Order: sequence, then structure tokens, then C-alpha cells
Amino acid sequence: MAGTGSATQIGRTVPGDKFYYDFYFNGDTSYPTGGYPINAASFWGLSVVTKVIPLHFTAGMASGFADFQYDPTTGKLMLFTAAGSQVAGSTDASSVKIRVQVHGG
Repeated sequence: MAGTGSATQIGRTVPGDKFYYDFYFNGDTSYPTGGYPINAASFWGLSVVTKVIPLHFTAGMASGFADFQYDPTTGKLMLFTAAGSQVAGSTDASSVKIRVQVHGG
């Protein structure tokens, strides 16, 4: 991960010349405006990220975080409130844990 979140690898699949990594993304105490950047160099040898699939929250729902999505245009994993707005910058997101799958080569 780039930025301030952290990732823990929980699995890897190699179908042909592509790699799929499953990992847990953990938020931190200061959500960056616009979301957490995800880059290829952070994923154990990938040269390019082709897809990021946020799978599910494993923690954080009770803390006011209701949804998440990956924006391929900006390369960021974004968090949203129950009202549907993106979480404000500098919000404490340390209770958030999301299982995510990253595809790349």
C-alpha cells in the first residue's frame, strides 16, 4: 500500500501470467482525502495493478463506515458513510478492516 493504510497478504493465486492477491486492508488514524492510494509496487512484485475488488468489511461497520469502493481512475480505495458521502479527510479509520483482492501482472 502507498499512503498510510496497511495490508496483510492472506493468499496468492497465479492463473497464467497474472497474479491475484487476497489481503486485509487496515485503516489508520487519518483517512487521506480522496481515499487510500493502491499501487503495484506495494504488492509483492507486481508491475501493474489491473483490478482491485473490495470484497467485504471484516471490521468497522459499527464505527460509522458503511461502504467502500476502488476508483480505477485515481487508484484509490475510498470509504463512505451511511449517508453515501465519502469519509472526510483526517477521519479516524483505524477500526476499518476490509478484505480486498488485487489482480495484476
